[in-house]
Amino acid sequence: MATKTVYHRYRPHQSPLWFLSNRRYFAFMLRELAGLFIAVYAILIAVGLFAGRFHPVLPGPNGSIDVYASMAWLLKTRGFFVFTLISLAFACYHSLTWFDLFPQVTPIQIRGWKVPNRWVFGGMVALWIGLSLALYVVLYGGKLL
Repeated sequence: MATKTVYHRYRPHQSPLWFLSNRRYFAFMLRELAGLFIAVYAILIAVGLFAGRFHPVLPGPNGSIDVYASMAWLLKTRGFFVFTLISLAFACYHSLTWFDLFPQVTPIQIRGWKVPNRWVFGGMVALWIGLSLALYVVLYGGKLL
């Protein structure tokens, strides 16, 4: 009588905190977390803009709920201010890491000469700062808040 061979499925053992073992892995996971914060912030701002434009009123357990008033209250809270600062920090980190990766993904050459990665990074940061300042001047007329 032939013996039956039993195969065991290989299951790699990996810690849920695997990304803490290497600085590059940690930076990658932080960048992914940044995307989550940016997405939540964008959704909240989009809901606020929708509420400001259409002033929807929703039925609630204790009467109607004015979405615009609720969003206006939320935007004035200390918790949302802290969330905004965290989202801004993550957005800056996300942008800077992308600017650092860009010349590696898309090398720039001029007449066969490869532009150094640091120059491309510096140019992108300078453009980012310049466009931010231009937007500030357009929106606020250059006045300090």
